[in-house]
Amino acid sequence: MKVRISHCSDSVENYNLCIQNKVAGFTNRGPQPGDLIYLVVKIGKQSLCGARFILDEPTDYKPWPDADNYVNTLTIKNIEYCSPFDIGILSQAGGKYWALKYVQGSKPIIYETAI
Repeated sequence: MKVRISHCSDSVENYNLCIQNKVAGFTNRGPQPGDLIYLVVKIGKQSLCGARFILDEPTDYKPWPDADNYVNTLTIKNIEYCSPFDIGILSQAGGKYWALKYVQGSKPIIYETAI
């Protein structure tokens, strides 16, 4: 299992569609079944996480208006919700370029301190 962040940019609609339809979409083939995903959306100047889940099975279902952008979609399970928190705290572990290390392209987070 790898830990990743899925960032919906500023699309609250896409964020909600993921949760409501129990599906996650990615622009690359990296994320795989069993990965732990933190779902994030940008509100104002903050990137907020309000849920995490486990990726389950691949699917062709793509409920988003920009569905063509997602080459890898998987169903999700074991959704856990929390009070939204700013993931900017990752700068403490990743430094100035933390977003490139942890967010861009839903890369696996390999630094235990960040996890």
